Amino acid sequence: MECLETFAELKKEIDTGYFETLIQKYLLDNTHGATVVVKPSRGKNNREEEALAEKLAAYKESLSKQEI
Repeated sequence: MECLETFAELKKEIDTGYFETLIQKYLLDNTHGATVVVKPSRGKNNREEEALAEKLAAYKESLSKQEI
């Protein structure tokens, strides 16, 4: 297993502050950011409900009276 050497090296860094430095540098002091805008689509819920109703109606028609 080639990864065991990597894990051994990482294990040596446990008490040296290595991981804390990585967290500080790449997560806490990171100046990059992202803005996510969620914009609803008008009538989407109605379209989905109509499609579901049609699908269920078609399924119900395929069933026998005993299965219903």
